[in-house]
Amino acid sequence: MKEKLFKLTLCTFIFIFLFVIIVTTYAKYITSQASKAQARVAQWNINLNDLDISECADFSDLIELTYVNNPHIANDVIVPTSSGYFIVNLDSTGTELPFTYEFSLDVSESAVADYRITSYLLYDGASYHNPLTPAELADLQSQTDDFVELSSSSTTITGEVNPPTDLDRPVVNSFLIYFGWYDGPNEVLDNRNDVAVSKTALSSTPVEKGVITLNLSVTQKEDT
Repeated sequence: MKEKLFKLTLCTFIFIFLFVIIVTTYAKYITSQASKAQARVAQWNINLNDLDISECADFSDLIELTYVNNPHIANDVIVPTSSGYFIVNLDSTGTELPFTYEFSLDVSESAVADYRITSYLLYDGASYHNPLTPAELADLQSQTDDFVELSSSSTTITGEVNPPTDLDRPVVNSFLIYFGWYDGPNEVLDNRNDVAVSKTALSSTPVEKGVITLNLSVTQKEDT
């Protein structure tokens, strides 16, 4: 009798022990599954001049060159001392991840060796109209102390963007970038060559102008 009671007690104990293990394991599994179900992919939405950067690598076609008016120079024609600007808007509104950016600006394909990117101004595009009003453009152009001077024919503009606490807040990093035909000390072409290049460019079909190639690289910042 005692032996049967002992066996019954032992079986009951084993059953309870196994039941506890099974329930605990199952609970862990359910908890794990619930955690995975709640996870989501962080938002990553970056546009350059209204074009999703995932759709393109070369953004040269998005550049709209504006030449500074000169009564002695025809519109859209470059000569020594000609200058102009273009604007690019890097819109990362809603992006939840910090990232770095690098603009590669190349003028090596230009018919003019002294064609250069000269300077740029970074400003908060969300605080301005797109496109800029004449008054806004004049205001930005007057901020001469904030312009970053560039000197080489192939330049890069780098920086980083951190998402705001309020993801609904517009985040637009805009760049007012100046270019021109440099005519001064350390120029590649002297005045005689400037004239020769101008004649060659104007006689070609279509008429050759300064060429600017714009590439953008965006990289998610790693945890530090």
